Amino acid sequence: MYQFFSLRKSQKDKNTGTIIESIFDDRTPVSRKSVGYKIPVKLWDGNNEKVKVNEEVDYILINSRIQMLKSQFSQKLKTQKRFDHQTPTLIAEKEICFIEFCREILVKDYDSIATQNKYTTIVNSMVLFIKERYNLDRLPIEILRRFDFIYEYAIFIAKQTNRIKDPTATKKNNTRFNYIVVIQTLVRKFNQHHPHLETIKTDHYIIQVPKKNLEKIKSRMLKKDEIDKIINYQEMDGKKRIKTMEGKYQFLFQFFTSGLRVSDILLMNFKHFVDGRLELIIQKNDDLLSVPFSFKSAKLLSYFYPIEFQRALELNPIGQLNLSVIELETILNIHTEKDFGSLTVLDVVNLNNHLKRNKFDDYSEEVVIIDGLIRRMESMVAYSMCEIMGEKEPGHVFDYLPYEEFKDLKIFDKKRLNRDQIKLLTRGRSRYNSKLRRIGRDLGIKELSSHVSRHSFAYHMLESGASIEEISFALGHATVQQTQGYLKQFPQKFADKAIKVFEDSFEL
Repeated sequence: MYQFFSLRKSQKDKNTGTIIESIFDDRTPVSRKSVGYKIPVKLWDGNNEKVKVNEEVDYILINSRIQMLKSQFSQKLKTQKRFDHQTPTLIAEKEICFIEFCREILVKDYDSIATQNKYTTIVNSMVLFIKERYNLDRLPIEILRRFDFIYEYAIFIAKQTNRIKDPTATKKNNTRFNYIVVIQTLVRKFNQHHPHLETIKTDHYIIQVPKKNLEKIKSRMLKKDEIDKIINYQEMDGKKRIKTMEGKYQFLFQFFTSGLRVSDILLMNFKHFVDGRLELIIQKNDDLLSVPFSFKSAKLLSYFYPIEFQRALELNPIGQLNLSVIELETILNIHTEKDFGSLTVLDVVNLNNHLKRNKFDDYSEEVVIIDGLIRRMESMVAYSMCEIMGEKEPGHVFDYLPYEEFKDLKIFDKKRLNRDQIKLLTRGRSRYNSKLRRIGRDLGIKELSSHVSRHSFAYHMLESGASIEEISFALGHATVQQTQGYLKQFPQKFADKAIKVFEDSFEL
């Protein structure tokens, strides 16, 4: 058993990489995981497995972390060479069968014969499922890690119980939830007994599929390529098409602003823009929702409010940043036609893209530094845009509803709509969705509607690694159970591991 550290280059930027800890048993990989630090490739000392002395990153902190992991591994080898599920075992994941682990753990951890028998029945059901679904006699951990494993198992159990034609069939069908809870417990025990392996996620196990029509669940969300299609949707001639473009930017605004409900979008007031956030009372459940107002949201609003966005850009040139010596030298060494201090974030983005496309000189170091400047400038612009919007007179941000009919609604009080207001809101929603249907027809996206934006936001949040609780809070759901109702409509396959935060997956 041995351990070593290496640098894995980024797929997008070959000049940076992530420090990886690898553990091998002879030639068999036991685990590979990130140490949690991303550094320029040139700073990595592969021979000594440490970060070189430099001024760009905190090499002392990173090297201390590496040394600590080396000490922990050395100590572990001294106290235990191999250990079974009572004492975790450093064996390759591909050698482990989850079924065998469950059977052994039932004998060791459960004294009650009744509990052993009950859990054995559940384990045996997994054996049948694996045989039918994968034609295997064992359950590899690789399959157990799949996000859709528990979903497919739930469908299998429902089919098995529905075959029973006695009076207790309904009751037995309902017990599949208990089956899943038991499997969740066993998986968590597996995680505890195998700390050297990557943790198997079980947060989604409690999501229940419908009791009827299990195989007719309809996914109402957009994948990344479909979102990209909408982002790249181009304006066409004609008044009708120009109105359609408004639907595009409103849809994307919903998507990048925590998947706001269409009713909250239509009723959104300028006074909801507060201190760099959107704060509003949710029309559906009367709860207060506070979500960050990001640069992407500000950029999308610029379609409707170009003057306000331009003002926000001009208020936050690069000259407003408190630059370090390295950042200042980097910018001054790059020739620009404009005055350095007046460059807006869009100017800096264009400059950085130009450096990335340069095939004759190596600007990799400059690109990394400028990327950091861009993020800081974007935050400043978003905050200024939020302030500018909030300073406007009370009124609706989008023009679907006649404000005179709604001006009696208090900004931060519960919204009690009268019959006429509800009719107007329904008509506004219909107008909005008609624009989206037109976009959907042009792009080949079926049933595109305002609520698809909300489901898509939840899907990509989950895929990027957010927990159900975090998604529930972002969506403004009253309960986590409501969020679970969303998640069970999603496709069966998700990324096993979050790679990037949600918004970094997209380019506007």
